[in-house]
Amino acid sequence: MKTNLIKTIAAALLLLVVVNGYSSNDDPKVIKERLENVRTQITDYIDNPNLTGIDIKEMEATLHFVINKESELVVVYVDSENVFVDSFLKERLNYKKIKDNLLRGPYSMKITIKNGSLL
Repeated sequence: MKTNLIKTIAAALLLLVVVNGYSSNDDPKVIKERLENVRTQITDYIDNPNLTGIDIKEMEATLHFVINKESELVVVYVDSENVFVDSFLKERLNYKKIKDNLLRGPYSMKITIKNGSLL
């Protein structure tokens, strides 16, 4: 169940972007590439989680974060129905460096949790 976590994280992460003035003048293709880079790094930071004892058949969470001027991912809040998942995502992601990133501002990412694994 949890062994498939790494394989399925990348497949289920969807980026919903709220772009503010920092990148509003950029080409949408460039923004999409940069966001894919951010998504990949977020997936790496979530790698090998310990979700033992969590019995979730299926749940969606939305990760709301800001990329600050130091290229750090700052978790604003996690919108989910499970306090453990909220805490887990905050602990794993808050103030992690985003490498080779030119994006700044607020973003949202949908994450699906199925059978105790992040997808």
